[in-house]
Amino acid sequence: MTLTELKTSVLALGFENRIESDSALVSFANMALKMIFSECTITKTVKLYLFSQKPKLIFEDIVHTAGKEESFSLDGKAYSIELIGCGSFSVKCGADEFTYSFDTDGKTFKGFINGNATLTFFGEHSFYIKRIAVFESTSGPQVYTIPDADGRMSVDISEIFGDFLCFCGLPHDCRGKPVSCISMEDGKIVLPEGTCGEIYLTYRRSPAPISEKLPDAKIDIDCQYSHLLSLLTASFLCLECEPQTAEYYMSLYRDAISEVKRQHIRSVDNLYCDVVGWAK
Repeated sequence: MTLTELKTSVLALGFENRIESDSALVSFANMALKMIFSECTITKTVKLYLFSQKPKLIFEDIVHTAGKEESFSLDGKAYSIELIGCGSFSVKCGADEFTYSFDTDGKTFKGFINGNATLTFFGEHSFYIKRIAVFESTSGPQVYTIPDADGRMSVDISEIFGDFLCFCGLPHDCRGKPVSCISMEDGKIVLPEGTCGEIYLTYRRSPAPISEKLPDAKIDIDCQYSHLLSLLTASFLCLECEPQTAEYYMSLYRDAISEVKRQHIRSVDNLYCDVVGWAK
């Protein structure tokens, strides 16, 4: 279903004079779309490949003195640094040099070096360098494939998948067995050092917004649910001026969604994504 088709469907319900603008239609349609995703518990399952990586070199527990510069030589493919305090550091690798400022009570910085590099810390205040780790290999070109400085993998699922809403239970392996020792919080999963293999992760997803500028783009909803979108959008359209009519279409929507749930139509729920890049 596209926005053009949705408008035609809503007009067919008797709304010829009630759609004042496409903007209003899009606004109510997006409200309806989110409600349907929530009530039908639309989910996605992804497979993540984990590549075990241990730090080649670690510097730990360093207090950087205010006003000084302190440099370290790095040799590897990537680095991970845990910092506490306020200051700056630069990474020079060949002709390239990047400078980063920080003011944090605990943050990890990661990046690629692809060979020999010089890491330099400086700043007007003293700060704490908790760890510096270098990794000899990486499993992909994305920063999230670099482990934390302590060797653990910390992956922001909400950053990788824009439709992430919340987790649906623990990750599991190919046999369906839950993967232990994994923490999950605020859209992130943290796996202990040495974890390798593949895990399957299911999360509730949010719909891609409907755009007025793309009337012929496919709406992010399976055809099994499209009639629900038309009914609920119609209800929202007349909610303010004609509450009785709104209630009528809401009643039709409730009957329709009950039937969908009764038949266990979950085609979108089984959407599967194979994420490549964490394994060689």
